[in-house]
Amino acid sequence: MKKGVRVQLRNRYPFKYWVVGEGKFLGRNVKQLKDFSIVIDQSDCANKVKCSEISKERRKEKDQSIASNELKQFKGVLGAADWIGFRSID
Repeated sequence: MKKGVRVQLRNRYPFKYWVVGEGKFLGRNVKQLKDFSIVIDQSDCANKVKCSEISKERRKEKDQSIASNELKQFKGVLGAADWIGFRSID
């Protein structure tokens, strides 16, 4: 990264710690390639998401309301998916 660009970035984003080349930021793996392009992925975060299992018997109970423990599990999975799907870094 050219010095002028680094100074502009540090002025705009006054983070306490800066890592050059590769690091983690808000659960994302960020890596700058030799051509100065940047690759961002969340594979570490995505691999930690635990899916909710619904038993065959429970799936047959279509008229039953969702139980509070089931709702909590589903909210956790949806929250994790929402975080992974959020791509705006401005």
